Amino acid sequence: MNLVAGNFGECGSVNAFYAKTVKYNDTDIATKEAVFEAPAPMLITQVGVDVTTAFNAGTTNVLTLGTNNDADNICGSSDISESKGASTKAVFVQLAKGDKVYAKYAQTGTDATAGVADIYFIGTQLPE
Repeated sequence: MNLVAGNFGECGSVNAFYAKTVKYNDTDIATKEAVFEAPAPMLITQVGVDVTTAFNAGTTNVLTLGTNNDADNICGSSDISESKGASTKAVFVQLAKGDKVYAKYAQTGTDATAGVADIYFIGTQLPE
């Protein structure tokens, strides 16, 4: 079941939610694609990435997540397995209302023809 961020309820309650599905051929995935915008100040404590279709570029496949220009300060190049299956990472990321989290997919070798991942976060709303 996909849960969408938007109604966090009480400040301090812990919520798990679906952020977005990304694909190897999304328009902005090679530079950085917005996957989440914080609807309120919040603290992200865990990231989950479920690769439902393996990314299959010829040499390397790297999916990262972050708030910075390289989209890699939350999950770096070795944090997510681009093979089919789930990856999780404990994090401590504070977001202000309106802050965005981005995904980026870098590939080398023969261009990918497949790759799909669902991105999830666990976090709590902070006081404004």
